[in-house]
Amino acid sequence: MTNAGTTTQPLPDPELDAVLAEIENIPDFQGKTAGVIRKAIDNVLQGDRTRRYSISQLTPEEKKHIGTQVERGLKSDFFQDRAGKVSDTTIADVEVDIKNTIGDNWMIPPEAVGRLCLLTQIDEKSAKYSVGLIRARDELLGKENQDKKKSFSKEGRKSISWIVKDASLPVSAFLISPPTIRDGIFEKSSGQARVTELFRQIQAAPIHRSDIEAVAATKDRQVDVRARVRDAKTKLHQEGLLVLRGWNRVENDEARRRGYPIDRKQCISIPLQNRPDTPK
Repeated sequence: MTNAGTTTQPLPDPELDAVLAEIENIPDFQGKTAGVIRKAIDNVLQGDRTRRYSISQLTPEEKKHIGTQVERGLKSDFFQDRAGKVSDTTIADVEVDIKNTIGDNWMIPPEAVGRLCLLTQIDEKSAKYSVGLIRARDELLGKENQDKKKSFSKEGRKSISWIVKDASLPVSAFLISPPTIRDGIFEKSSGQARVTELFRQIQAAPIHRSDIEAVAATKDRQVDVRARVRDAKTKLHQEGLLVLRGWNRVENDEARRRGYPIDRKQCISIPLQNRPDTPK
């Protein structure tokens, strides 16, 4: 976990220090938070129904809903679904609001001014995310917008205590692949053909379950991801490709031995002959 601190001299704030201490004692907070954010994005994308794979494909209202999903996930996974009397949750017996942005600033409503805010920031383009803590003091905020919300000033953003800064976030394989490859996959006529083509075209890169759901989606939403991947694995083995499934413990270990670590919600396609000592 990275705590970059602040670039300006902070005011003494025992409550902020107590909240930071509790969060920093959460085992693997960084890795688990990446999972919370990825799940929040997938819940809004609903790729198995819409074939969407990127935040850029969402409406403004849907993008706002990612923040709601992040809040729910953090409260559920880390803070026992505690609700504050005024704020979103309590951490170390202190009321804390949770705010998310997919841009470079956060919108703070009047009721959160002066309160502690746990900030999450998603940058899908760079495949990074950050988590920070700040007390949203009025002097760190700019002018009100039409909704009476305020964003942080330059000085305010410098005052954020970063808990996680620019950590890796799993994003769609389509965002790091040429559009011609993506289009070639989606133009296949059946869900199974699209899944097979996905693993054929995108090799040596983790493919998240949400990508598989997006290409496997059918009009009746009958998407059996594991069956689709299993059938693709069998077919591509005959072509010299090895598909390894993260949810299969043996295959997950095999991917790691071969130098391609994946998590339980990812798969990867690599040449059969690839070994850890083979240049990639």
